[in-house]
Amino acid sequence: MFGDPTSFSETQSKEWFVKYLLETSYLQEILKFTTGYSTMPFQGLKGDISVRYLADDENYIMPTSSACLKILYLPTVHTKQNKFFEMLDIAFKFESEGFANP
Repeated sequence: MFGDPTSFSETQSKEWFVKYLLETSYLQEILKFTTGYSTMPFQGLKGDISVRYLADDENYIMPTSSACLKILYLPTVHTKQNKFFEMLDIAFKFESEGFANP
């Protein structure tokens, strides 16, 4: 469930993220990064995954998450789609390894 974008940069991040989801091979890593689960639990997730937006600040170039609350925070600072995708790739590929299996 996406938070409602309130600015152009949030709208752009939302649109790019949807496109990224359709093109990426990192779906399992996104699940782990966002929830801590390396695979979908047999009974499904309790509650929805939420997508929110980071401040439009150059200190927030990569996505972050709150795995316990199942919230993915997208960066809004990027002006080029390829750089946005690159930062998502890095975060999902490498930072998802920091989570242990629940």
